[in-house]
Formats: sequence, C-alpha cells, structure tokens
Amino acid sequence: MTDAIRGTIVASVFALAGALGGAAVTGWSQVQLAKQKFNSDLVLKALESGDPSQRLESLRLLIETNLIQDPEIKKGVREYAKSREAVPESIPQIMSVAQVPTKFKTARDVQEMLKALGYYTGQVEDFYTPEFRQATQTFQQEHGLTPDGQIGAMTLRIMTQEYEKAKQAPQ
Repeated sequence: MTDAIRGTIVASVFALAGALGGAAVTGWSQVQLAKQKFNSDLVLKALESGDPSQRLESLRLLIETNLIQDPEIKKGVREYAKSREAVPESIPQIMSVAQVPTKFKTARDVQEMLKALGYYTGQVEDFYTPEFRQATQTFQQEHGLTPDGQIGAMTLRIMTQEYEKAKQAPQ
C-alpha cells in the first residue's frame, strides 16, 4: 500500500471519528437542553395558578415527587418554596400571552387601544409600523416596563387594564 493511500485511509478514519464524536457531543448537548427546558416548563406551569397557596403547593409537588431531577434546579426550587412558605402571596403568578384575560390579540386591536389611550396617532391597521413600535415603547416606559416595543403578556395585560379603565371613566 502506498503512502498516499495509507495517508488517505488514516485521514478518513480521523474524519469519521471526528464526525462521530461531534455528533455524540451535539446529541448530548441537545438532551441536556431538552432536560433543562422540561424542568423550566414544569416550574412555569406550577406558577400559573391564580391562587398563591396553590403555586406554593405545586412547587412542593415538583420537589417531593422527583419530577425535577436536576439537583441544582431541585435545590433552588426547594429553597425558594421554603423561603416563601410564610408569605405565599410573594410567589409571582406566571401567565402566558394566551392566558392574559383580554380579547385584544391582533396588531389592529392593540393599535386601537394605544390610540384610545393617546399613544398612537397613526392609521389603525394590521401592520407593525415604526410609529406603532414607538407608541408601544412610550406606553411601556410610562408604565415601568422594559421599552422594547414588543407586545408581551405584561404589556398586553397593563394596556388592557388601562384601556378598560379609560372606557369606564366618565367622559
């Protein structure tokens, strides 16, 4: 066998080993990320209840039933739950956008609210324009939110509350 062929075979073996090693590391990383996301989703789900005592019990359930298996996350949740036992009301309720109690979900709906509240002066349409973004950022800044221009759950919730208050105020 010539040196060129031997060199090609050795290079091929190393390339194959590298590809297999890379795939194994990538696969392991993806499994770890999936486990972290699963734990995260469990904790967030436990914090959805409107009842603070139920949120505390849900966190305890995750720990006692070993649903959370990552030792660091488990320790953190255990310590957090223990520190909130006396005042479960201090455990925040986490809500997804779908859970925000509002009928407003489209860009047009949000633009109408911002217009009624005096933040948006543009044409109401289903487009996310720079003027719409600026109106959203101004609203967020004036209400102590991060002025990122995104209509997240907290922005939508506060905006809806302000809109409902404005509708009920005497004209």
